[in-house]
Order: sequence, then C-alpha cells, then structure tokens
Amino acid sequence: MREGKTEEARTLMEATAKEAPENVNVRVGLASVYFDVFAKALAEKDEAKYREYLAKCQEEALKAVELDPDDARAHNLLGIVAIYRGDIDASRQSFNIARQLDPLSWVYYLNIAELEVYMGKLSRARRNIELARKFRAPPGDVELVETLAAWKRGDLVEARDTFDDVALLEPERARTWNGATSIATFDDMAAHCCQLEFCGPYMKNACKRMDQEVAERKREIETVRKELELEAERSKRIQDVYRNRRDIEILVEDAESEASKDKAPAAPKGKTPAKK
Repeated sequence: MREGKTEEARTLMEATAKEAPENVNVRVGLASVYFDVFAKALAEKDEAKYREYLAKCQEEALKAVELDPDDARAHNLLGIVAIYRGDIDASRQSFNIARQLDPLSWVYYLNIAELEVYMGKLSRARRNIELARKFRAPPGDVELVETLAAWKRGDLVEARDTFDDVALLEPERARTWNGATSIATFDDMAAHCCQLEFCGPYMKNACKRMDQEVAERKREIETVRKELELEAERSKRIQDVYRNRRDIEILVEDAESEASKDKAPAAPKGKTPAKK
C-alpha cells in the first residue's frame, strides 16, 4: 500500500482473510484496502467499481465490529464510508461510537470536530479540538481543523496564519490534507476542500467568499439506491450488536446546524437517526 500497489495489496489481504476469517486486524486491514480502491474508483468516475468496493469496505468493517464490538477502528472506517455516501449523520454516529470505545484516542475527537465545523457547530468543534489536543494529537492535525474552523466563521486572517504555521513546521502534513498531494498555501487548501464532495457543500458560503466553485454530489440512480441500502444495512447491524450495551450510546443529537446557512447534501432517508 505504501508503494501505491493497491491491487497487489488487495490480492494479498483477500488471501489472508480467507486464511484467518475471524481475525479482526485482517478484517480492518482489508476494509482499509477496499477504501483506497473505492476512493480511487470514484475519482476516476467509475461508479460501478465504486459501488462494488464501497459495499465490500463496509461489509469488512461490519464484520470486524461483529467479531469485536470493543474495537473502535472499524467504526472509524464506517464513519469515513458514510461521509463518502454523503451521510454526515451516520458518519458522526460512527465516530461517536469509536470515541466511546476508545476515549483516550485523539483521532475520534478530531474527526468529530471536523464534522462539527462542517455543520456550523463551532463551539462544540472547539471542545473536541481541545480534547484531541489533550490526548496528544499531532499539532499539525489539530491546527488544520482549526484552520477549517476559522475559515468557516469568516476569519480569513486567522485561517491563513494558522495554515502557514502548519506549512512551515509540518509541510508534508499540510501538503496531503484530506487526500491532497500538493497543498502549499491556505488558498490551495480552500480550493481542495471546495472540490471535495464531503467538504465543499458544507463550506459553500466560505467557498463563495473565496470565489471558489463548490463540488456537487452527482450519482447514478443505481449508486444512490446502493448507498441507501448500505446505510439501512449498517444501521440494522450496529443496533443488533449494541442492543444490550448500556455503556454505548448509538444515537446522537439532531445534526441540524443552528450556526450555518450552508446547505449540505441531503442525507439518505430511512436510516438510523444520525449522519456522517
């Protein structure tokens, strides 16, 4: 995978999964490989392949949850799958379960914070950013979410200054933010966000202030149908796993933003009450 040999990695992981079908690490690893495959397929506008590997990624992550309900990593992957489906509620629910299972990990606090920035819940985002920092999140990762938050509230001076700090001290982290390969300035970061389906539509007003066009989420009917089916399946199986777990809160509060007029993509209907 590090060498960019995704197909070779997929073949090896699939063979490993056949040999060790009950191994949670293998299931999570295979889901991660499938994520790279479907993300690349989507970028290449190959929706048939995107649908196939999106489903495979979610299935492996759900199998991992069923094998070990206390493993937070699979929920993190489910959160990423959900945001690619345009479902911010389901994504937030998955990240929230991951946080409950592993409350000392900075990763889930920062993921939740980024979603809250998109939803315009900036005070909540700030609390989760501070928790991520408390649990020793890399400074660059924290400051990139702070850059996003400053941009969302319209403070371009702070957004640029915060990004410049990251670019100076951790240029590789800045360069590769959210799948990018060549971010060097805050303007580059903004342009990249505005062209991402899971970022741009939630930052619509911020993008317009910088004369950036916003990505539109366009899918074939068959893809939309498949995404709806996947969310229904995810919701049912997660509820089945945690039905008798009093320590895990599955539902999250209404994700309707009171602080933002940006219009996010409509979430699929008929799902568990939660998004991204």
